[in-house]
Amino acid sequence: MQRYLFQVSVLIGTFIIQIVVVPHINLSGAQPDLVLVVVVCFALTEGLIYGAASGFGGGFLEDLLQAKYMGFNMLIKTVVGAIAGIFKDYGPKEGILIPLVGVFAASVFSQIMMALMAFLFGETVVFKSIFNWLIIPTALYNVLFTPFIYPAVVKIVNWQQKWARFEAPK
Repeated sequence: MQRYLFQVSVLIGTFIIQIVVVPHINLSGAQPDLVLVVVVCFALTEGLIYGAASGFGGGFLEDLLQAKYMGFNMLIKTVVGAIAGIFKDYGPKEGILIPLVGVFAASVFSQIMMALMAFLFGETVVFKSIFNWLIIPTALYNVLFTPFIYPAVVKIVNWQQKWARFEAPK
């Protein structure tokens, strides 16, 4: 139980950084999505269930702030977390290449899905300009933060696993 609470607190902390600090880091309208990076990192270290659960929680937090399309972030981040969790066993935990590729792919996928959902709900979406000025810069931003976030998530998960061995059964 404590393990889940700690992961929830990491997501809440990341969400707070996302809403307080990230708006000041803006490159042509693109901003990093630190919650997405943390979701992918948890998914790559913990697997499909944790990835989907952390995506659901992180997306829910983001949806609470965004009243226009309630549920978009939750759905997209849940799917992204689940898909990234499938790739848990495809590479060493110590390596950074799989997380970099995973975060880039997840960023592109989530931004395309957000644009597609906005289009389906009647928003004017110019995919060529969004791809060049929002999707690729956001994905690159997220990849820039991955080498700092992924090792921290791996250490957190390893610490949690060591701690779980010392807990007394109930």
